[in-house]
Amino acid sequence: MTLSASRRWWVLAVLCLTLFLTVLDNTVVNIAIPSIIEQLGATTAQIQWMVNAYTVAVGCLSVVAGGVADLVGYRTTWLAGLALFGVGSAVATTATEPVQLIAARAGMGIGGACIIPATLAVLTRVFPEQQRPKAIGIWTAVAAGGQALGPVIGGALLARFSWPAVFAINIPIAVVCLVFARSLVPEFRGPRGRRPDVVGALLSAGAMVSIGWAIIAGPGRGWASPAVLGALGVGALLLAAFVRQEKRTHEPMLDMALFRVPAFRLSVITSLLAAFGLAGSIFLLTQHLQLNHGYTPLEAGLRTMPMALGLLVCGSVVSARVGARLGAARGITTGMCLAASGLAVIALVPPSAGYAALAPGLVAAGCGLGIAGPLVTNALVSSVPPEQTGAASGVSGMVHETGASLGVAVLGAVSAALFTWRSPAGLAAGSLPEALSRARSPEQAEGARAAFVDAIGAAQLTGAVLVAACGLVAWFLPRTAPATAAGATTTTGGQQQ
Repeated sequence: MTLSASRRWWVLAVLCLTLFLTVLDNTVVNIAIPSIIEQLGATTAQIQWMVNAYTVAVGCLSVVAGGVADLVGYRTTWLAGLALFGVGSAVATTATEPVQLIAARAGMGIGGACIIPATLAVLTRVFPEQQRPKAIGIWTAVAAGGQALGPVIGGALLARFSWPAVFAINIPIAVVCLVFARSLVPEFRGPRGRRPDVVGALLSAGAMVSIGWAIIAGPGRGWASPAVLGALGVGALLLAAFVRQEKRTHEPMLDMALFRVPAFRLSVITSLLAAFGLAGSIFLLTQHLQLNHGYTPLEAGLRTMPMALGLLVCGSVVSARVGARLGAARGITTGMCLAASGLAVIALVPPSAGYAALAPGLVAAGCGLGIAGPLVTNALVSSVPPEQTGAASGVSGMVHETGASLGVAVLGAVSAALFTWRSPAGLAAGSLPEALSRARSPEQAEGARAAFVDAIGAAQLTGAVLVAACGLVAWFLPRTAPATAAGATTTTGGQQQ
């Protein structure tokens, strides 16, 4: 069945609204952290779990969900994920203990793991090749814009309501998406007759859960602790077993031959590094604006708007043109270098310089990421045959969310360690508010603030360096069209119903 041109764009609208909902949840909770700490009494470790329980669940299960979507259908997987996401959001609004909120966030992450690869897979099947770069540009811009707009929307909600509102808003949007997705979007799936790779699914999920737990627990327990090292070891063994399983089985969930395609392999690496630097930097930025600049949650959210606008405009309008003019490799490198320069400005501008000095960095970071993001995604999904778009989209979701979890955990740990190291003697504390409450003199309080500014700046600068590294990796992407490169090693196929 061939969809009409107008229906294709309506399908894209529903896809983007669903995606916006799921990626918004990555960052909207960041702005609510101070309120959650105050009302639920959450510790620093619990706050990290609240942020990362969602991203780790998405990262752990995206490949599994993508493989399942190839078998049972992309729309079916998408609708199931939406329902689970809505239920998880409802549970989150009723949480009275940090552990309950962490569990609800993990449930929402399972739903997100179903949604994200399914929406990208539907997009690649609905739009013909000549229109796909523009559609992916809009899809990616909405995804990145959802991340950047999280602080704005969260701040607006917290200005009038308590923290459960940041989860309650998901419920009506999920219902609307369910209704329109059911009526507008046809079903797609891979070839009939394939058997589910149950062993591969279990090994993949087990590996990512072990590694994800270690990533979150590492900063608090210590990276050399037996529990963290043991989890990393188990994860590595399960990952090796998964690779072996996928190479040996006749019907793998994820064809490991895809990693021999240069466009696919380098796109995965680029996506991982970009997510690491971006997620970690935004996590620190919201704290920087509130604790260093003294903005309220709404004021801090509004001041991230230049980044969000840059992402939306450049992702939906500029990226495809840059890619057509420069090619994917040079286009991604250009965007990542621009983004890295913006993040460096954010890291190096002192609070005393005011917001006017910070804004150009936000604009540059948003525009650079808006240019590069769609080109990375298009390079990845164009390098695989149609019947494997679900699994490839799952890989994209996995590396993005794993990178985001690493970014929050590692850059957060770097910031915390530097803050503790540079704080005045006698002010051993895990956060700036805690240190200020212990300060016995104005000098100690000022020393704590200076230590926090330096720690945040150094961690954000680390994020900028990693984003610049993305540009270096992307430079080596093949200059040939990704689809042509993939066609040499794979075959196309698949069914629509």
